[in-house]
Amino acid sequence: MSKLLSPFKWIGHYLPKTASIFQSPILLILRLALSVAFIYEGKLKLSNLVATTNHLASWHIPHPYFMAIFTGSAEFGCGILLIVGLASRIATLPLIVVMCTEYIMNPHDNASFHDLIPTPGNFHPGHFMNADPFPFLCAALVVFAFGPGAFSVDAILKRMHKPAAKAPEKK
Repeated sequence: MSKLLSPFKWIGHYLPKTASIFQSPILLILRLALSVAFIYEGKLKLSNLVATTNHLASWHIPHPYFMAIFTGSAEFGCGILLIVGLASRIATLPLIVVMCTEYIMNPHDNASFHDLIPTPGNFHPGHFMNADPFPFLCAALVVFAFGPGAFSVDAILKRMHKPAAKAPEKK
């Protein structure tokens, strides 16, 4: 019986260690892809505030000019922070809010959080997952949950400010 379990013990022991090798490179790639997309979108919004304001006004978002500046600044600024991996978890919060707002307010996507509630005749997770903000929301949530990884300014700062191990006291 123990010979049957030994491959599972091996997999259970070595697979997580092997998979964790890829964690930081994958988080870096995810952060870079997310950053480039948000920087681009934020720059577009900020460079043409009139069009962005009119677009948000068509969604009946209150204070569309302020929201155009907020959205563009959040996407651009937080995208810059994510590229270098500085304050990454904090930087994802405004991006998550922007993506959730798009789910709630965008009348053209035909998707909302209600699609995820399993009620008779109204459970459409495909609508939710096919909407434009879905991959960006997922990527922002992953960075928020797991952090920026080892290839980031956050990780460097954490290593620099790590308390030194105490030397054993001599008696």
